[in-house]
Amino acid sequence: MDNIKEYEIFIENLAKSGEDKIFLNSSAEHAAIVMKTIFKYAKDRIQLYANDLNGDVSKDKDYQLEVKKFLERGGKLHVLVEDANTCKQGEMYQIINHYSFFHPDKIQIRKSNVKVVYRDQNIEGSTSPVHFAVADKTMYRIEIDTNKYLAKGSFKDVNFSSSLSQTFNSIYNSDTQSVALDKC
Repeated sequence: MDNIKEYEIFIENLAKSGEDKIFLNSSAEHAAIVMKTIFKYAKDRIQLYANDLNGDVSKDKDYQLEVKKFLERGGKLHVLVEDANTCKQGEMYQIINHYSFFHPDKIQIRKSNVKVVYRDQNIEGSTSPVHFAVADKTMYRIEIDTNKYLAKGSFKDVNFSSSLSQTFNSIYNSDTQSVALDKC
């Protein structure tokens, strides 16, 4: 796709159609489009594993708006962050913090003590950090190169989404610490 608007239309159409096609993305703009679309179409629960929610993607205003709308609809948001020390710096944290006062049972954020990595089977010893999102155990985006935003995803892949959700739950329920957003 040559321009960002074409990519946005492509992603929106994939989400609307419910097709089980895999899409790719390779920029912060693409990532923000995918994430806002996941939040737009999620009905119940989103699990998000990220570095700190203060990066270029999280600063996107359209993405932030869809996060607000999802939370206003009563959606559940569980977040794992690798770096909880930057909570005062990001607007996305402030959004999550605001809604957590009204729905503390539906919004939780924890610091992960586990790093999720991607291992390239073609290059011995090669690993890179992974960030991912899962919605309703049907939609996902998994970023295998967090510097270049190289990712793949789908809006209807129950098998992989469920597997990714289990990975999230395994980390979330074991080696994490709650982050008190109200103290940010």
